[in-house]
Amino acid sequence: LLRPNELTPGITVAEYEARRQNLMRSLERDGVVLVSSGEVKWMSGAVFYSFRPSSSFLYLTGFLSPSSFLLLEKSASSSKGYDMTLFVPPTDPEQERWNGWRTGLDEMRTVFGADKAYPNDALPRILREKLSARREGTIFFDSPVPSSSSSRSNGQTPSMLSVLSKSWNWKAPFAKAGKGDTDYVMNVLSGGGAMEVKSLDKVLDPMRLIKSAAEIAVMEKAASISAGAHRDVMAFTQETGTEHDIVTRFRYASGIQGSEREAYIPVCASTPSDPLKPIHYTTNLSRLSPHNLVLLDAGAEYGLYASDITRTFPVSKSFTPAQAELYQALLECQKETIDMIGGSSGGSLNALHRFSLEALRVNLLQIGFKIDIGVLERVLYPHFVGHWIDLHDTNSVGRDTRFDNGMVITVEPSVFVPKDRGFPKAFEGLEMRIEDQVVIETTGDGRLQGRVITHEAPKELAAVEDACRARIDSSR
Repeated sequence: LLRPNELTPGITVAEYEARRQNLMRSLERDGVVLVSSGEVKWMSGAVFYSFRPSSSFLYLTGFLSPSSFLLLEKSASSSKGYDMTLFVPPTDPEQERWNGWRTGLDEMRTVFGADKAYPNDALPRILREKLSARREGTIFFDSPVPSSSSSRSNGQTPSMLSVLSKSWNWKAPFAKAGKGDTDYVMNVLSGGGAMEVKSLDKVLDPMRLIKSAAEIAVMEKAASISAGAHRDVMAFTQETGTEHDIVTRFRYASGIQGSEREAYIPVCASTPSDPLKPIHYTTNLSRLSPHNLVLLDAGAEYGLYASDITRTFPVSKSFTPAQAELYQALLECQKETIDMIGGSSGGSLNALHRFSLEALRVNLLQIGFKIDIGVLERVLYPHFVGHWIDLHDTNSVGRDTRFDNGMVITVEPSVFVPKDRGFPKAFEGLEMRIEDQVVIETTGDGRLQGRVITHEAPKELAAVEDACRARIDSSR
């Protein structure tokens, strides 16, 4: 699964080291970074969900264990420019007998590049020792729970009490610590100490936004797996089946190609329907009928990187004339929008969205709709044109951010036609979306352009019908 010097598929020890160096160089003097990998989530009783580390922790370490913490400190005496400390679950023969081997402290240093490593229950004591000696500086703290409880906070960093009570189970390493150490650390991370507390996401997300060649290669692999699964599903879908059958087949087809998990819960909406199914419809339990279209928004994760594809296809293996007309209008809008990336009307996600609205409005007018931009945006095309895509989305990066070489986005216009709203009756109840993953690259003459990496998933009308009529590969 891993080549020499890789920590995760396609990403080497050296690349993880370069990421940490880039982060620490960007911080002001006396900057400190603290990141948690997160905790195992429990379904019920002793039944747990599959664990995935927080994206920030993973991006900086390549280490996949829960209940782990990364501490980075700027250091003029280090040749790297910083010191790295990892806190990980201690070895425990009884636990390992049930739940698998744990990586030891020596490997934290020799494999993952830590300068020092400790059991995670030492975190409060070590943090207190390190932070109490500081009279100034900034600590960049990673957590998903926003809070504005501290006047020292920038509004993005949570209070430690919120983290302990509402988010990841930090209580495990803190439970064995002395109360004085725990109280001290909680106070510092809540913004009550001498150090200023800031959000790590706002510093790290812009770095994660620009992909290296190695990251793009991993994302291309994830995209290829997902595209293959979409082709498989088109051939598999039967008139007597259900939406659940389709989702189950997608999971199988992507898993057998090497995907570790889904990138998100799939949306599988068969239409026409009245009322329309929600944009994020994940119940996926309706029975199919011959006249249905299926909107499948599903992507696989590979090497901890996400893919994201939506395709719309006919259960009967052929589009009806009305379905084909609406589909072609949407497809042309999507292709025109991708072509606009990097142009004067497509230099950011916001600009791309505005362009896609007008392109879709013009196309719909040509097939009988009588609409303005307001109706289009409120009713027929009620979501945004796309988003950043990374290990998972970099949520702190704004939609006005200018496109640059190495960014990866989705382009996913849609059309949802409710009944009894004065729209052409032939299209009532239909829901369509076409979504691709696009790498933004610099051309030889310095311009930006979009390159679709999910192109193996059929989207031209004839190609979709051919895929639906294809024979299933019975060897898989």
